[in-house]
Amino acid sequence: MERDFRRIWRIDLLDYVSGGRHWRQFWRFKSALESEPYLGQGSAYLSAWLSDPDNAEAMSRRPVPKHAAHEVPLEGFDKTTENFTDLKDLLIALACSFGGADNPKFSPRPKYLHEKIRDARASEVTQGIFRMMTPHAFEEGN
Repeated sequence: MERDFRRIWRIDLLDYVSGGRHWRQFWRFKSALESEPYLGQGSAYLSAWLSDPDNAEAMSRRPVPKHAAHEVPLEGFDKTTENFTDLKDLLIALACSFGGADNPKFSPRPKYLHEKIRDARASEVTQGIFRMMTPHAFEEGN
């Protein structure tokens, strides 16, 4: 664990022992590593923690976050993540062009609230036009 802190996060654990940093800060950081695995990705500590059968069982019982299915949270989606997502999409497009896939599935990106509102308005307008053009589809009994 000490090696991970020094190598990955540039934190000297001896600062917590010597009183240079407060233990509560260490405990919050350690807890964040367990609840947000992407923070400790690649570390020996997180690898051991995620490989522990008791921890795996406890994590499997946690509810899946609502955004996990279709929404990417804004927090943590920085320029580096955006660039890697773009690169991944380019590789998907390249593979699909050689493989002949008609409908490639690209990586989701976070949406700002104003974009969600704009999309909802556009959907309402589209539905209104559809109702005007096909009124029989919305008559009672159909």
